[in-house]
Amino acid sequence: MHMARATKILRNFYRDSVSLMLLSSTFAKLPGVEQASAIMASANNISLLKEAGLLGETIEAGANDLLIALQGDDDALAAAMAAAESALNQNPPAMSGNGKSSAMAPRSIEMGLGDMVGANLALISTPGEYAAAEAFKALRLGLNVMLFSDNVELKDEIALKRYAQAHDLIVMGPDCGTAIINGIPLAFANVVKRGEIGVVAASGTGLQQVTCLIDRWGKGISQAIGTGGHDLHRDVGGISMLQGLKALAADQSTSVIVLISKPPSAEVAKRVLEVASGAGKPVVVNFLGADPEGIRRPNVFAARTLEDAAAAAVALADGRRPEEGRPERPPFAMPPKLAPGQQYLRGLYSGGTFCYEAALLLKKNLGQVYSNT
Repeated sequence: MHMARATKILRNFYRDSVSLMLLSSTFAKLPGVEQASAIMASANNISLLKEAGLLGETIEAGANDLLIALQGDDDALAAAMAAAESALNQNPPAMSGNGKSSAMAPRSIEMGLGDMVGANLALISTPGEYAAAEAFKALRLGLNVMLFSDNVELKDEIALKRYAQAHDLIVMGPDCGTAIINGIPLAFANVVKRGEIGVVAASGTGLQQVTCLIDRWGKGISQAIGTGGHDLHRDVGGISMLQGLKALAADQSTSVIVLISKPPSAEVAKRVLEVASGAGKPVVVNFLGADPEGIRRPNVFAARTLEDAAAAAVALADGRRPEEGRPERPPFAMPPKLAPGQQYLRGLYSGGTFCYEAALLLKKNLGQVYSNT
């Protein structure tokens, strides 16, 4: 058997990252295929494929083009590529709503709302250059928006969030990768118990870590609201975090609130903490890297790490002060000490927040730590 590679570019053919991961997994199971990847052909993605050995030749493609790369048996690759392309070009199944079958799948947000009259949230995942326009369409139809798309300009994010705020709606995102709304996991999300702890986070991986630990320690989540990573930027003003905080303060099923972000701008932090202190419920705040003394207020509890934030929320939900002990930690094996000649500690993280948090913790003992975040 002779190993070979094959590639196919589909111009202006967009799929979001969740779909692409599923497609890559499906293509890898085709007969004669050893490795497979379906990606949007950004420079970064192409570089990763080259490192993985799936690409040899130079690829002339752009971020809105879909690239299929296969490696496997030379005799099987042509048939595998044809099957992969066929799977991508399949028409979506007919949709049904309100007990009726529709001959055509919805082609717009408005058509989708016609099939689901009671819907009040739209999850948008398109290339960034189109995402703001789609989000505005949804808002003008009275829908809250979860904007999974990234590469949305800051001025568009500000305009979207100000419009939503003025119309009693919320925009989660851009680049909002995860949320749990009314018990429904959205985008990249974990299945966790329902409960009385609500979370608002400007970090998707931070939100996932805290909600999973809360679940592990026996409590549950009322709502988990993502804001996107730029929400606490000075020019955006924390609009979505403030809306989420106020909504959880008014929510009868929420008794404890957790806020998560990398350090916000000073004026935004001050405003968020003022509102948190007046929420009428205990609020745990984890602004990674921020001085806890600058966070503490009446009713507001500072947490240095994501784990501390989850532990504090669980304690408060149990009617305890956060410092009165914490849930039992999962078992942790101490790594061996460095051997003579070893001098570097390296970390590879699945989320920027995890990397940022680890660097903060390591600086205490190691001094300056380099990170690409």
